Amino acid sequence: MRFTRYIALWVALLPASVMAGPFGLEMGMTLEQLKKQFTVEEMSPGVYKTSSVPNPHPDLVFYRLAITPEHGLCKIMTGTGAVTTSAYGSELRGRYNSFKSALTAKYGEGAELDFLRSGSIWQEPRYWMMGLLKKERKLITFWAEKNKPTIDNLKSVMVEANAVNVETGFVTVGYEFENAGACLAAMQKAKNSSL
Repeated sequence: MRFTRYIALWVALLPASVMAGPFGLEMGMTLEQLKKQFTVEEMSPGVYKTSSVPNPHPDLVFYRLAITPEHGLCKIMTGTGAVTTSAYGSELRGRYNSFKSALTAKYGEGAELDFLRSGSIWQEPRYWMMGLLKKERKLITFWAEKNKPTIDNLKSVMVEANAVNVETGFVTVGYEFENAGACLAAMQKAKNSSL
């Protein structure tokens, strides 16, 4: 009994960022709560950007947050800076695999999609980046549905390789909380209200 009280007291004294979800952020956090911790700038209705979060990852340089007044924080999208790579995409795939391994260690095995669209002319390995640039190649891993994350109130997690040109790419990592469906629907409704 004393041990249980001790653990409860110890947990209560931990900083919020230690107990929070990805990057020290939690589902439903309000814009006001976030603004008390770091600078947040509105990009479009319900979408905010920041370069600082309570618990940043050293290889990620931007953070986009989806927030509504009714639902609070519902989605996080983040990414690396530019990754210089060969036309084969070796360095970009290496960076992607590094994030995939870290996310697998935390959330379990994900479902990877690594494919080139049927009929694409960018089939040879030396055209790997061109296929990605032309959106005919996909390299992405999801943690959702059958292999859904069971912590941090997350509905899904993903990591994806993206191309800027045939020599440069970046990796994005995204998180959707359990409230994302209603939150994103509210954002879409607000966006379409002027039609």
